[in-house]
Amino acid sequence: MYCKACGKVVPDDAVYCPQCGAPLEKVDAEPKQNTGNNGNYQANHNNMSDKERQEMEFIQGRLNKGRLYGVVSIVCSILGLGSFGTLDVIAIIFGYLGLKSLKAVPNSYPDKHMAVTLNRAGIICSAGLIILTAIFIIIALCYTLHERNKTQRIIKEVDKKKKDFFANIAMDPAEMKTDV
Repeated sequence: MYCKACGKVVPDDAVYCPQCGAPLEKVDAEPKQNTGNNGNYQANHNNMSDKERQEMEFIQGRLNKGRLYGVVSIVCSILGLGSFGTLDVIAIIFGYLGLKSLKAVPNSYPDKHMAVTLNRAGIICSAGLIILTAIFIIIALCYTLHERNKTQRIIKEVDKKKKDFFANIAMDPAEMKTDV
C-alpha cells in the first residue's frame, strides 16, 4: 500500500503514514515522484479533505509542542545543576506537559518515540538532581549540627577550666598546701 499524500510504501495495517503522518486510505497506484526537497517527498494536501488536513496539522502541532517541551526540559535540567532544584522543578513541569501533549499523537507517528524519550529523560534527570540536592542539603545540615555540638562541648570544657583556674586563685593561703 502507498501513502496518498507522500507516495511512500507503508504497511497494510497502518492507519497513519509513518513518514508524513497523513491518514491512510488504500491506494494501489504507483508512488508519486519526488518533488525535489533533498530527496524527501512533500505532503500533497490537495488530496486530503479539510477534516483530514486539520487532524494532520493538529497531530503535527502536538508533536512539535512535545519536542519543544522535551528540549526545554533537558536544557532546564542541565542548567539546573547549580540551582538547588529550582530549574529542575521547571524541567519536570515541561517534561510532564510534553508527555501530556504527545498523548494525542498516534503511536505509529515516526517521531513520537523520540519526543517521548526526550521528555522522559528531562524528567528523570531533573528528579535525580532534585534528589541529589536534597541529599547534599541533609549532609550539610548534619555536618553543621555536628560541628555546633562539638563547638558547644569545647566551650563547656573551656568554661569549666576557667572556673577551676579562678577557683584555685581565690583559695585562702591557709588552705594552700606547701610541701616544703
